[in-house]
Parts: sequence; C-alpha cells; structure tokens
Amino acid sequence: MNLLFRNDDISADNNAVDLKELCNIFHQYGFTQLHGVTLYGWTQEHSIENGIPKVYPEHDEITNLSNKQIKELSQDKFVGDNKELVAYINSIPDPIALHGLYHYDYSQMTKEEQEADILCGLELLTKLFPKKIVKDFIAPYNKANEHTHAVCEKLGLKLHTANGTHLEALIHYGNNWKLVEGETYRYHHHRFYKDSLFDNYKLSTERLYRFFMHTTVRPLMSIDEYKDCIQKADAQTWYGYAYEKYEELKQCYLPYMWIRNNIARDYKILETGCGAGGVLHFLWHEGFCNLYGHDYDAKAIDAAKRIAQKHGAEMNFEIVDCTTPNDIGTFDVLLGMNWFYLIDGYDLAQFIRQYSPHVAGEGYLIFDVIDSSYNKNPLNMYHTQDWKIEDGERRPSEYKVRYSTEEVIEIAKENNLSLVENWYVDYTIPRRVFVFQAQK
Repeated sequence: MNLLFRNDDISADNNAVDLKELCNIFHQYGFTQLHGVTLYGWTQEHSIENGIPKVYPEHDEITNLSNKQIKELSQDKFVGDNKELVAYINSIPDPIALHGLYHYDYSQMTKEEQEADILCGLELLTKLFPKKIVKDFIAPYNKANEHTHAVCEKLGLKLHTANGTHLEALIHYGNNWKLVEGETYRYHHHRFYKDSLFDNYKLSTERLYRFFMHTTVRPLMSIDEYKDCIQKADAQTWYGYAYEKYEELKQCYLPYMWIRNNIARDYKILETGCGAGGVLHFLWHEGFCNLYGHDYDAKAIDAAKRIAQKHGAEMNFEIVDCTTPNDIGTFDVLLGMNWFYLIDGYDLAQFIRQYSPHVAGEGYLIFDVIDSSYNKNPLNMYHTQDWKIEDGERRPSEYKVRYSTEEVIEIAKENNLSLVENWYVDYTIPRRVFVFQAQK
C-alpha cells in the first residue's frame, strides 16, 4: 500500500533500544517510517509535576515556553551525542526528516530566521546521516506560517503539519481498524514505550502490534465480529474478553510471541484445552498453516470453527477430552495453557507424562502452572470468587496444585525434556510459563 508513517520526535533523550523495538514492528509488516529528527533539545516527558507531564523538569509545559527559553534549555542536548540512536537510524532503510533545529514554534519566526534555522538543521543531518537524503520538514507542534511554506518551497522540502490521521488517537479509540490507501499516519514514538509518562491515550508497542495485526495481509477479525461468533456458538463470553485483552493475558501472549519469533511457519502445532482457539487464531494471522485445537467443550469448539470459517482459515478443531489423549499423533509444538491445573485429580506430572510422547523429534512442550509463591497469599486456600464473603461459607481454592520452578524442571527432566525458556507472570494468582524441548 502507498502509506506514510510519520514518526515525530527523534531527539537526544530517546532510548535506542525502545526505538528498535518499535521499528521492528513496522519492518515486520513491510513498512518504513519517516523519522522526524530534532537536532537540539528533548521531546519526551521526563517528570510529572502537579499532575502535569513536563519535558523539562521544574519548568513550564513545553508548549508554554517561549522559543528563547526552549533554545536555552536545549543547547547541551544534541541528538548527535546519542551515538547508539544515530547508529541505529543509520543502519535501517527508513528515511528521515528535519523536525526542527530546536523543537520550538516556527510560526513565531521571520522568514530569514526560519531559513537560517532549517539550513543549519539540514547541514547537521547530512553530517549525522550521510547516506540519507532529507526531503521533508516536519514543523514542531504542526505549527507553520506563510514563511515556512515559502522557505520549504525554496529549499525543495515537503512541509508536514497536521495533515493525515493521528495514529495515537486511532489506536486508542478504535476497534475496527483499517489502513487507507494514500493516507499519512502521524504519531510520537516515545508515547508507545513502557516508561512513557504520556497518559492521554492508552498506548503500547503491544497495542501498535495489534493494530497491524488487524490491518495487514492476514488481518485479525474485529473484536465485535469475534464476540459475535462466540455468542452464536453460545460459548463462554470470557473467550471474547480474552481476545480483546489478549496482550494482557501474559500466560498466553508470551508463548504466542515465543512461537512467532522462534518456530517455522509450517510446523505442526496443537493447543490442548484451546477453548475458542485464541492462541491459534493469532498464530494463523502470523502465517502459521498447520494448526490444531482440542477441547472437551463442544460450544467452545463450535466457536473456534466459526471464527476460522469467518477468517477463511484452514484450521483443525476437535472435541477431545484432553485429560485422556490417545491416538492424537505427534506435533512439533504442543501447548497447554490455562486448563490442567483447574481439573480435579489431574496434575502437571500427568500432563507431561501423557503429552511428552506426542512431541515430535526435538519439538517443544509449552505450558503454564500456578507458581508456588501463591502459597504466601493469606487467602490462597479459598476460591477466588469467595474472598469477600464470610470465612465459613468459602469454597476451597480452584487452584489446588502449585509448583516451584525447581519442581517443574525435575518433572520435565524425568520425561526427557530440557528447559528452553520460562517467564514469571505477576498476577494476583501468579503463574509461570515454561518452554521445554524434547530430547530424543
């Protein structure tokens, strides 16, 4: 598609690691970004004072500072001193634009001041990024006047102001996203990072990733369509909630991301206790083509099939009692999340003993457990839905079996499995997610 992704605020205070993570998402989907570089000064919030995010701590909001004040505060903050950031931008194919010698209001400047400023900025960009040809000027705060237009025309620069779609607002407010041919999408990259102090919109790299998952080659189904399939199958409404909040359900999201980054797209993958097939539907979006799901709940399997049909996806869902797998064959990756520790009389040892023979070659067994740290919770012996009622009326906990990392590794070792990766998920009911590889 003919699109422009305009990323403002590349500056001295940027973290190159965070920027790389964001750029990798765009590159994965075949997109580059036009990065607006500010030569001097900071552009992201560094403190919150009296509830107000501040770019420069102990000063007024940056939008209230004069050009003179911003220039004084910016003198010792040169983007070229951020060597890691400059090296990374030089290493990627993305083009760059001048986003101001300083991040101040050009509409308050004379024609002569703007021309001198922009020429100085272009000269510095050429020195920092010698292989990139700068053809664009992005006006800070999207503010420009007739002189800005005249100077950019004289210097052969395309001027960008508030044109296009504000991607931050689109991601925050929208559910049924789409990309529009020929559109410009503008945003500030630093607002997507975990340590961002900007809170006007709900943003994260996970949310950005979900946006592209909905809008590219194998687009995800909209949340409303997904929930409609759940409702028509009369399956648990929780499956719709899980799809909407998928990035927050780390016991499923982390294995999915690990598979996406480490497993060949043609590997044969089975999810036991798959429910409506949430993990598998996300993997299908990523190009995986050999996907199987088992669950004892006929309504959940009906929902999974409806969703696959809506996608036009060839996926294999069957009603199976996952506590007694028999002739299910072998798989390169076998998943078991969110289910076996909820079954009375069933435990991790049984799960691993029953399913490890169905892991092909040097394939992988991936699952989560309730972490033994949950035992420290004073209410751990009670059902979570009963925590707020009288002691004598509480049911026993639904999470009857908990494991330490050492216990899990020992059980896996007895079944010829070696640890590859594990993550601690810090919920009220803490979980730990494991990736083991078969040793055959």
